[in-house]
Amino acid sequence: YSDRIRNNNGLDLNYRNDKWNFFGNFYGGFNNMKNTIDLKRKFEDGTLFEETGENRSKNNYGGGKIGADYRLHKNHVVGVMARYGFWDWDGGNQLINTDIFKNDVKYQNEKTPSAPTEEGYDVNANLNYRWDIDSTSNLTVDVDYVRYKYDSKTDMNTDYDPYQTPYITHTSQNSKTNIYSFKADYENSLTEKTKLSAGLKFSKVDISSGSFFREQDANGNWSDTRGMTNDYDYKENVNAAYLSVHHKFTPDFDVQLGLRTEQTIMKGYNI
Repeated sequence: YSDRIRNNNGLDLNYRNDKWNFFGNFYGGFNNMKNTIDLKRKFEDGTLFEETGENRSKNNYGGGKIGADYRLHKNHVVGVMARYGFWDWDGGNQLINTDIFKNDVKYQNEKTPSAPTEEGYDVNANLNYRWDIDSTSNLTVDVDYVRYKYDSKTDMNTDYDPYQTPYITHTSQNSKTNIYSFKADYENSLTEKTKLSAGLKFSKVDISSGSFFREQDANGNWSDTRGMTNDYDYKENVNAAYLSVHHKFTPDFDVQLGLRTEQTIMKGYNI
């Protein structure tokens, strides 16, 4: 069962004159949610799990985009754009109560409070250029940068009855991504029925992520959980080019021939 309160807001802006075009949009909001759990699972061997619980979570988010295009000449336009977005989620103090029965006799109870959180953001920047060479051909160039970051944490404390030792864990995960790219595309309508396209693209991707798992023993000492803690780095470079020709023989029949070459270099490191 879920009960939600939600609010979303947005604003769009645009201004244009002979040479300039300014644009932007902004948004933000929040979600407050209440979840209730009432679950029964019965197995063929007579074991019955009864789970009940409740949690209240909050999620805040927002961001926006701004940009501008400037006409250098009637055939030349340069533009820039930047975008940012974020979110922040708090899972609240969740509590799951589990009663375990065997042949209708209760033999164990588990109580698991947890406090999960997540947060992250993404950034995107673009620089672009367009040249209308003539009425039949054009060249476009784009340079992009993207960054993405994510973090999550969860603390759990499970109490067992009749067992006395609680199971206490801490989990955190994070990820960072950076993408750099450059591309150029050329189009030329050779005739009314034939079009030539060609382009280049170069990109670089860097990803680093980590997973951190710890558990606490009966004496209060923390240790890595079963060797599950690790860091991972990934790097990728792509160099590509393409050439294609499209011809329309009739309104119902056309043919496209193309050639594409690509070099991809990938490296991954698990620490």
